[in-house]
Amino acid sequence: KKAKAAERSVVENSAGDGDVGKAARPKRKKDASVTSDYTESQEGHGVKQENKQAATPGPSKKQIITSADKVRARRARQKRHKLARENVKMKDPEVAAEYLRLWAARKDAGGESSWRFNKATQAWLLRHAYEPERVAHDVFLILLRYLDGLRGAARDRMRAEARAVAMLQGAPLKEEAPDKPEEKQKKK
Repeated sequence: KKAKAAERSVVENSAGDGDVGKAARPKRKKDASVTSDYTESQEGHGVKQENKQAATPGPSKKQIITSADKVRARRARQKRHKLARENVKMKDPEVAAEYLRLWAARKDAGGESSWRFNKATQAWLLRHAYEPERVAHDVFLILLRYLDGLRGAARDRMRAEARAVAMLQGAPLKEEAPDKPEEKQKKK
């Protein structure tokens, strides 16, 4: 019993708040930007005064940004976007052709193919269906079978596009964009 009482007194003394069985808590460190000074008041008592100083002296970052910095940032952002547009991975027409071949094998074999619906590939096929350099003739024939099962808004869009191609007698629906777009005139 005496040993347990001695342990309790040690724990009580180390905890500092008189709670038995609690471990001692480490003291919190003060912020480096706050300093304490003791000064004598008029009555002669020591008074603690805190001097709060900013961690980084001077104006904040928002106040330092100039219009030249904004222009540089805008140009850098435009350059990143341009590079991103140039580096966009173009879908290989062979991937789309293989997608349609697997779909046809599944239809013909009754569901034993490894074909899985891929929205991006379907969108690519619908977008480039009338471009013979991207969709070969034999792939186009499979695509026509694929389009039979198309439903919803995609079907309506394809129907409208097919009517436009028939009306234009095979002429392109829209003109190709020039290689280098003309630069916009800057307003001053």
